[in-house]
Amino acid sequence: SIDKTGLYSAPAAVPAAAPSSTTTPVNAAGIVTVFAFSNVDNARIAQAAVTIVQAGNITFSGISPSVAAQGALQQDIFLAATNGNSQMGVSLFDSSGVKTTINPQTQIKVVFAAGSTSTSIGARVRLNADNLKTPGHYTVAVTSSNSSVTVTGGPFPLDIVPAHPTIVSSAPGNFQEAALGQTSGVPFSLDGGFFGPPDSPTVATNFNGQTVVTNLSKTSSTARRLTGSLTVPSGTGHTAGLYPLGVQYTTSPGPFNAPTPTTAFTNVAVIPDYGGSNSSNPNPPTDITPGFPALPLAMNPPGANSKVYVGPNPQISFGATSAPSSIAIDRTDSLAVVTLAGVSSNNIQFIDLTSATPTVTGQVSSGGNVATGVAVDDQLIFQTPSQPNVAAVVNYASRSLSIVSVPAGTSLGSVDLSCVIPQSDPACQAVTEPFPYAVGIDPFSHRAVVAFASTNVGLVINLDQKATVPCLPNPAWTLPYCPIAYVTLNTGANPQIAFEPGARLAYVTPGGAGLLSAVNLANPTAGSVDIVSATRASNVVTIATKQSHNLNPGSPGTVLISGLPPGTTNKTDFNGSFSVGAVLDATHFQYFQADKDDTTSCTASCLASSGTPFLTYTISPSIVGIAFNPVTRQAVLADPNLTFSQITYIDPQSQLVSSMSLFAEATGQVGTGAPELGAESVAFQPFSNTAVSFNPRTNEVSLLDPSLLQRPAIVTTGQTGLATVCAANCTPPATPTNVTIPGAIAVDSANNLVLTVNSGSGTITGFQLGTIRPIHIESVETPAIDAGSANVTMPASLSAAVKITLGTAPTAVSGVKILGTGFDSGSQVLLDGVAVASTALGNFTLVSGREIDVTIPVSVLNAGPRHYALTVTNSSGVGSNVTDFTVLEEIPLAPCNVTPTTSGTPAAPGGVAIDEVNNLAVVTNTGTGCNQVSVFSLNPANILNQTVKTIATGDTPTGVAVLPRLAYTGQAAATSGVAVVTNNGANSVSVLDLVNGVPVLDASGKAITVNVGTAPSGVAIDQETNLAVIANTSSNTVSTIDLTPLTATPIGAITPTSVAVDQHPIAVAIDPDRGTNGRGLAVVTCLILNGASSPSGALDAVDIGATTPIRSSSGSSSFLSSTPTGVVFDPSVSPALFYAVSTQGNVITAFNPDGGSTQNIKVGINPNAIAYNFQAGTLLTVNSLSNTISVVDSQTFATKATLGIGSTSKFAAAIQTFTNLAVIADQANNRVMLFPLPH
Repeated sequence: SIDKTGLYSAPAAVPAAAPSSTTTPVNAAGIVTVFAFSNVDNARIAQAAVTIVQAGNITFSGISPSVAAQGALQQDIFLAATNGNSQMGVSLFDSSGVKTTINPQTQIKVVFAAGSTSTSIGARVRLNADNLKTPGHYTVAVTSSNSSVTVTGGPFPLDIVPAHPTIVSSAPGNFQEAALGQTSGVPFSLDGGFFGPPDSPTVATNFNGQTVVTNLSKTSSTARRLTGSLTVPSGTGHTAGLYPLGVQYTTSPGPFNAPTPTTAFTNVAVIPDYGGSNSSNPNPPTDITPGFPALPLAMNPPGANSKVYVGPNPQISFGATSAPSSIAIDRTDSLAVVTLAGVSSNNIQFIDLTSATPTVTGQVSSGGNVATGVAVDDQLIFQTPSQPNVAAVVNYASRSLSIVSVPAGTSLGSVDLSCVIPQSDPACQAVTEPFPYAVGIDPFSHRAVVAFASTNVGLVINLDQKATVPCLPNPAWTLPYCPIAYVTLNTGANPQIAFEPGARLAYVTPGGAGLLSAVNLANPTAGSVDIVSATRASNVVTIATKQSHNLNPGSPGTVLISGLPPGTTNKTDFNGSFSVGAVLDATHFQYFQADKDDTTSCTASCLASSGTPFLTYTISPSIVGIAFNPVTRQAVLADPNLTFSQITYIDPQSQLVSSMSLFAEATGQVGTGAPELGAESVAFQPFSNTAVSFNPRTNEVSLLDPSLLQRPAIVTTGQTGLATVCAANCTPPATPTNVTIPGAIAVDSANNLVLTVNSGSGTITGFQLGTIRPIHIESVETPAIDAGSANVTMPASLSAAVKITLGTAPTAVSGVKILGTGFDSGSQVLLDGVAVASTALGNFTLVSGREIDVTIPVSVLNAGPRHYALTVTNSSGVGSNVTDFTVLEEIPLAPCNVTPTTSGTPAAPGGVAIDEVNNLAVVTNTGTGCNQVSVFSLNPANILNQTVKTIATGDTPTGVAVLPRLAYTGQAAATSGVAVVTNNGANSVSVLDLVNGVPVLDASGKAITVNVGTAPSGVAIDQETNLAVIANTSSNTVSTIDLTPLTATPIGAITPTSVAVDQHPIAVAIDPDRGTNGRGLAVVTCLILNGASSPSGALDAVDIGATTPIRSSSGSSSFLSSTPTGVVFDPSVSPALFYAVSTQGNVITAFNPDGGSTQNIKVGINPNAIAYNFQAGTLLTVNSLSNTISVVDSQTFATKATLGIGSTSKFAAAIQTFTNLAVIADQANNRVMLFPLPH
């Protein structure tokens, strides 16, 4: 009965099952449905199920896990307490006997075995942040309020241990210098984990070493989010620059050691106010002459709030007709390389940047005419053996690319670009060939991409003298400097290129037409296939290829046809560059070509060559300029033709786009005025997160604030920005082919120096971006982590990282280069605040004030995989910003089926799971005939010295899930835990004992194998009910198996039950609190096939709380054009959510099964696996096509990092909760990577 207060009293006896004729719901025995009606609106009804059991004596036999993290958001503890019910009480006692009573209404859930309603098997206790705030040795005790019930067993020990804090993101990422002077400070928030409850945090927040005021309100701060206010950094003078913002474990660790590390850091940029004389603490742009005087404000500013500064006189003059056209910064050699389009002799200028005043130190000729673009590879010198750094110069009129050494200026080679578009005529018809305009370089793969004016194709070119890659077929192209791949680039007259070092992608702007394209130069998606024949009918050409052409039907891009003889009927030409119109099948595609009907067949070498960019953005086609901040990885772009939103910012990690408008001569916060047209080129100062743009029409440089989307100030150049140069037909009476040279801009971050290239005047002007703190790190370059690894076919691309290998003694790592500014002979390099390199330690070389070379001592590597915060202090003790430095570990997996005469089969690791109770990782070996899993320890004590165990499974093990607390009958004493592995090739699952390294045996002594559906893939286990859920990919079903019979004596039979779902189910995750009687809801990733329509992705909800699984139509969701391949569950938010990766959509989808609502989060390219650490709010996706991982803040759904390590498996990753250590199955390289996630 229910009284007027809403209190429900159970009946004297357990209710019998309702007869089938009873009105819905038809309840099983012991189940009572309680209805709640609104007194105001009787149409508003809610219901809940209550399970009634016969009270019995409680046997309390243990808890799992027995360790919890201090400062965590929550921790679920399973109590093995048979006959537990609502009368059961749970208490937590500390070492002094102080008792904490666990709230039975909100923190205790009685748990039944799958499908059972008669006798409970225990209870789940959810410890909250308040329960977890103090470390120590505790005990857990169980009582009953029913005097007739006896509780036997217990109490059992529980340790709450310190955990190191983590940061996944901060907001905002930068502040204005003037704002730091506010009385109340500047509001900020930090997302991460293990912060403790808001009224008793386990950490302190600091900004540049100073304690920050935190907001202790429970409405804004949690164990995963800190909010507060930044104070002004200590010291005198200006405070602009890049600062460390961190959290530090500050409470007593009790009987344990403090966590390692105790701190976590990120960076915050403080932007100069550029305020001039009307600011209380003026920090205006300055001249570069001695004393660095402030630039004067214009005498007659256009408005009262306009900050227009008069720039200094030119620092360098090349001559009135020189038409300087482009500039690139060589950080390694402290040089700027400038090209001159107006002259052919000495049209490459080297400018020394080692002092505050730039000076020309050398000049050479490119060997071509009208040089319009330059890029520098400043990492070749670090190769083994070393090669000279190079500058690649585009010669527009000569249609060539010149390669010269830097700084010597020696000509190393030239690439003929005059016959890029294939034709039947062996002599290229120059009038039809495009002009090369811009070049960009990936200094890690040592490759360049050349963009042409007004065409649809680009070239990827090798710059590594030692590389043995094949050149594209063309008699003029030979190693070492030659094109190796085509790429689709739809460009206008003035494309520009910038390299993003984080994801290692080269971005090409449309420059007047087309799209913004990102190209992976290390792994261009390109190739050539043989053509069999071509037929043209009604202006549509159909190409038949000998091999599969591998064109993506959704984005086929551009194809280059070469070698086809003229048509047999009308002698028409089929060769050229064409946009693919339709992909018919694997060997046929079509393009449009206006000409007579004709047919031809290949008689010699006929090729169809193609390549598509990894990523495209549909933005304004007239965008020209682009630059990246290498610290934040944000891009700034400029459009000279728009009347609004002339400046665009793109976060390539989340693919978010924002824009700001420029009004003529207006600065600050302004929303109206005459539009300002003409901004062409852009650059970034990463140390203050200031962007700059150059407008050659107004001859002004704009200082831009990416956070406020404002222009704080303008600096005039007093020069002429635009020039026009003749590129072809320059002798009268021919009509000349002219090219407009719009000037250029660059920032030398080390000197805080803006360099403006004034094409019309033939000069360079420069000024400093105010005053910033004296020491900064821009980047850390480490030797390639897979250099020299003979067995690695797809190397990882991580800049500030070193690798250790299981079974190989670590050695010190030399050749680590720290690039920045403000370094001196007294500098120290610190990792997590501990000095590891200095002159005194002997592993430190001061190359210049911009570079320190160090050797990482072996002691750092012996600590195992760990994420560090790297900082540098100068001789005065002033510290720099922080940068990430990672020690990761690879665990090579031995081949399977090795015999005396064969080398065996590659292990090809696929699925990953972590047993957090036993500190083990398990990885399925998907290699042909392997039929096993690999098991290894994650315990730091033996992570560097252990033997990887293998356990036999069925055919093609694929997915794996663990149930650490379950102890099966016959298991070795004092051990527990089982794993369920899907055998994709055997249509079955295996049950394994990871701790003891053996299969679980049935009552007859045979290894347990359970037959399920066809081609099982993903698996998940309900940690409360012992129910395993398996996605059967080829039979379009989900199977459930109850593992509880493993605890019977003798072990009972395990019988599967199945339910139909949508097509191609792959991955599965479980919410233990939804579903019938709150006993579980599984979400499965699927496809929906709609006949002739394109397939769509779906998330099917399956109710696993009843005796048999039931697909829920109301809890499912479908979304077009995205195939979900991985899914995880988040218990930390309300309502609880599922996160699924959608491969083609490049997104994570947040899914609420209560109403089927979804929200998409942009991540890397082709994400196919997902892992989640809810304690740190960190989502991880493994992106197969881009060979990267993405780190996402689950609280803001923002991608915060993209790192160059990857896999191709759909179940390739898991994260250890306490340490934030990711375990990634690197299938292509037959290894497992242990990667500590930042920060």
